[in-house]
Amino acid sequence: MADHPGGKGIAGWVAVSAVLGILAVLCAIAAPEILGNLIQKLYDFGLSDRQTPIRDSLVSGLLLLTAVYAAQGVFRYLNMQLMNRTVSRHFTCDLRIAISDKIQRLPVKYVDQTPVGDVLNRMIDDVSAMGNYIHQVFDVMVEGVQITMIAVAMFLKTGCWPALSSY
Repeated sequence: MADHPGGKGIAGWVAVSAVLGILAVLCAIAAPEILGNLIQKLYDFGLSDRQTPIRDSLVSGLLLLTAVYAAQGVFRYLNMQLMNRTVSRHFTCDLRIAISDKIQRLPVKYVDQTPVGDVLNRMIDDVSAMGNYIHQVFDVMVEGVQITMIAVAMFLKTGCWPALSSY
């Protein structure tokens, strides 16, 4: 990706964003597994003689589950902030420069007939909207690729390919 004036390319930041996204997806995968283990402990406790204390094993599992969900939230938040600060700004910088050049070439008659601030206001609103859409599209694409790769890895790990290929 090309460098924009006043800054560096975004390839490195996109890689960091991808790592944060993968970590968030891994947390989303681990949380139900941890919750399932906690439910299994409760079930086993209900079938046991109920003489053994369960509180300690549940507290540690609940703390781990809370930490995983908190980490997922932090990873998603950091990823969102990173994407806002790099991808959106990278693309909108070039747009703002191009629009500024276009405004400088407008005929004087157009500038005289247009109310003060309308051209600039429209430029700012349009570029901001485009920056938000670019960020969302980019984020969905990166997350979609990550989830697909992790799903394929899970299929390979669990051996579900033969069952899927029979259909």
